[in-house]
Amino acid sequence: MPLLERSKTSLGSESLAFATYESPVGAGALLLSGERVRRHWWGGSPAALIEEAKAFCPNLVHKPLPDLLQSALQEYFAGSGENLSVWPIKPIGATDFTLRVYDAVRRLRWGETVAYSEIARQIGSPRAARAVGGALGSNPVPLFVPCHRVVGVGSEGGWSGPPGLKRYLLCLEKGVRD
Repeated sequence: MPLLERSKTSLGSESLAFATYESPVGAGALLLSGERVRRHWWGGSPAALIEEAKAFCPNLVHKPLPDLLQSALQEYFAGSGENLSVWPIKPIGATDFTLRVYDAVRRLRWGETVAYSEIARQIGSPRAARAVGGALGSNPVPLFVPCHRVVGVGSEGGWSGPPGLKRYLLCLEKGVRD
């Protein structure tokens, strides 16, 4: 199974489920198609995330997080693994451009940061730094496409997750405890 697949905006007849998890930064929920992660929600209580997932796709079934994915998340938040960057994903609404951006970002190593302009250069669009920022700002699968590792020149830059969490993840990956 490819690690990164193009997806239509519509979910069609795909068999989907969602799973929730707890982490040191709060609850998360994942929209899953088989083992592939389609979307990631952050923050709030598990019950609130379930409601958000069901509002997104009313017929979703809640299922336990697959053991390997649970282990990968635990390793990540323990600061000892980057297995999420190689987990199979199928981001909702991904275009050819966003897939090129996501592929480049997924190749960044644990704790590495680069500028938006560097990702633009890597994908062969050196003048598209702002478009790279837009693609990462709407990233439906943060952690799996580790957009927190892409920073502005002289600033942390934005990201698609909750405020303050980008700094936490960067510190976690650099082994810095606040």
